Amino acid sequence: MVDFSDKMSGYSQKKLQIMVIMAHPADTFDHCGGTLMHHVRKGDHVTVVSVLQGVRVHDAVVSDQLRYTGGGQKPEEAKAIRDDRSSIKYKEVSNACKILGIEDVRFLGVEDKINLVNEPNIIAIAKLIREVKPDILITHYPKINMGIGQHPQIGTMVVHAMGFAGSIDFDDPNPAHKTAQLFFAFPDNYNFKATALDADTTCYCDVFVDVSDVVEEITRARNCMSSQQYSGNYARKSVETSFGVNGNRMRTGYAEPFIRYKPELLYYLPLPERFERWANEKEKDQLERRAYMVAPYVDL
Repeated sequence: MVDFSDKMSGYSQKKLQIMVIMAHPADTFDHCGGTLMHHVRKGDHVTVVSVLQGVRVHDAVVSDQLRYTGGGQKPEEAKAIRDDRSSIKYKEVSNACKILGIEDVRFLGVEDKINLVNEPNIIAIAKLIREVKPDILITHYPKINMGIGQHPQIGTMVVHAMGFAGSIDFDDPNPAHKTAQLFFAFPDNYNFKATALDADTTCYCDVFVDVSDVVEEITRARNCMSSQQYSGNYARKSVETSFGVNGNRMRTGYAEPFIRYKPELLYYLPLPERFERWANEKEKDQLERRAYMVAPYVDL
């Protein structure tokens, strides 16, 4: 006899372990910082992981100044530059995450030269998954730009690692762990097709988290990334033109978009209370809510 005693159960009520694994240091909070802050406030534990050093992307020295003067440094000199710039980024990210209430911040420190999908990184990520034992994983969408680039490649490796973490690795003392759900955060090709490869990829975000209540914290967190030149007005504008745009589309102030990896199995069709309230509201009330604007006025 099949037991249907749990058929009417809803979403998990336990304290969740959420793990975010992204390509670059700032990505660890940049794509879904508001959502993570909500979970921290709820009492869930959040672990964020940066796989790559991130010094070749948006860095004031390596990716900006040195590209005009060129390479050719001795190996020890090049390493010293990378180590110095990555340590600065790591401090900035840790400070940004503290603003969001996140204390568990980790860096794999992989040199971000050319990082194709590879077995060593997949194994390293799988070991972290077995150690942390997340209920929910968050990473990049593997189909950004048809899978070409560091964001989608890290996303692809996380999907592989999630599968591998569910089996035994004889070199890892931790037991196997299977993650219940995976979300892809803020795919670049969702609202803007940056290249012809993006335009060739179908992308549909089916979950949006309203982060209107924590926009100040998100903006201040981005402002921490001085080495990446995100501080000041760019922090304000980037939040307004990313999460503000998505919020407007979802009839609220600010929102972070996600794609569910696995479809959900429910007993009843879900209807958010706010959808019910908003269905027949006056257009004036709707536009007033959508016009809620905070990021441009945050005191940095």
